[in-house]
Amino acid sequence: MKIGLVTITRGENYGNRLQNYAMQTALTQMGHSVETITRKNYWLRGKTRWKLAMKKYLRIKYSRNARRTESFRKFNNRYLNISRSIIKSDAVDKKISKKYDAFICGSDQIWNPNFETNSDSFFLSFVEGKKKIAVAASFGIDRIEKEEDRVRIHHLLEDLDAVSVREDSARTIVEELSSKKAEVVIDPTLMLTAAQWQEIEKKPDALGDKKYVLCYLLGEYDKNIPEDIRQYAIDNGMNIVFLENDWNRLKVTADWEFTANPSEFVWLIRNSEKVITDSFHAVAFSLIFGKKFLVVPRTGQGGDMSSRFANLAKIFDIDNYVAQGKEYEKNAELDYSQIPAILKKERDKFTDFVHKALTQ
Repeated sequence: MKIGLVTITRGENYGNRLQNYAMQTALTQMGHSVETITRKNYWLRGKTRWKLAMKKYLRIKYSRNARRTESFRKFNNRYLNISRSIIKSDAVDKKISKKYDAFICGSDQIWNPNFETNSDSFFLSFVEGKKKIAVAASFGIDRIEKEEDRVRIHHLLEDLDAVSVREDSARTIVEELSSKKAEVVIDPTLMLTAAQWQEIEKKPDALGDKKYVLCYLLGEYDKNIPEDIRQYAIDNGMNIVFLENDWNRLKVTADWEFTANPSEFVWLIRNSEKVITDSFHAVAFSLIFGKKFLVVPRTGQGGDMSSRFANLAKIFDIDNYVAQGKEYEKNAELDYSQIPAILKKERDKFTDFVHKALTQ
């Protein structure tokens, strides 16, 4: 089938972009043709692209933000199949509906009502007359509080043909707000093997050869936390690589760290001695590559991550994975020898759901 995929494509977030690639790859492996359909103004506007091109031509140094945007743009162009069609509103678009055999929305927090970018189109509201399926979708929160959101989401869920979600909490929300039954499946990043991820990885040019701890924090933190983690790395004879998103404003990254692209993110996790993070996808990649990791509780804007990690902990039988104070020497406890068997079972479940949803 020719499938139109709808996911979050705005911004420069490693997990988001890599789950987009993983979903595309997983569906392609099932024999389908896949294109990601973007919303209006989700990628760089023509004027912005022109300005970046002129800066490059005139050898004017990019700002850190511009270089980060450029590094993600290059990844998008190389690895994602982007549709020429653009979602212009939440209303039905018969042109786009006719172009594909079926539509999938997912994964990541596409249904988080607290996101500024959240819209009905992430529930495929613009599609008419074709199958509409949610695959590994997430709300990113445990409960929908606002009544207006509950009513809106109820109607949107009822219009979907099949629903799978990434967390038990999301299944609870779906089944509380609608008549739909939701199946819990793994995030698409876990659908690809370590060898498949190595095919797109890239070592950052500026990285030396010394062993390092990888720190990837997305929440808001006291400045002492990055410094405490840095000291932990020094005490253990290692460097530290900090990756962060622009809105954190921790100001602890070197330019090359802040502007690293998704392929470099994969390489950095695979070759790290340990991953310290509050990112769901950093943990997912740690599991894929069998890396030691530890989760730092997220505070402030960005909210609690517990429900997202709870499902990973349940599936992979992970214990003591959350940092307590400054105990950064601690590691998540799990039996890494069991991961291949667990992943095979969960990948089969994911594939079976998609196949049945598309054919029944």
